[in-house]
Formats: sequence, structure tokens, C-alpha cells
Amino acid sequence: MKIPKNWRWMYQRLDANKCWTNEFREGVFQFVQFAISQEEFTLDGGKLRCPCVKCKCKVSSLGMM
Repeated sequence: MKIPKNWRWMYQRLDANKCWTNEFREGVFQFVQFAISQEEFTLDGGKLRCPCVKCKCKVSSLGMM
């Protein structure tokens, strides 16, 4: 499976010490900022869908209250 370049942060989460990489943290931050700025976020009751290949944007990954 080929992963789009702009999604690689999702799959390169941990460094050699089993800690989150800066790339992963920044990717999560950017994803959340983008997602909550979308009209669909409000229409879907404030839920974000996970963009990974496994979930295919069908699984709510974060509920905002």
C-alpha cells in the first residue's frame, strides 16, 4: 500500500525511544486545526473522523464538547 506523502506522519508516530515524533505531534495538531475549521465538523455534531487508511474517515476519532 502506498501512503500519500502528506499522510506519512500518521504512520511514523514513534521514535527509537518509543516516544511520539515531532512530525507526528505537528501532524495531529495540523489535522485537528484543519478539521475543526470545516463546516462538516459542525454539521456532524463536532466529531472528527480518523483519516488513516484503516479507518477510511468512517470512525470518529475525537468527540469535541
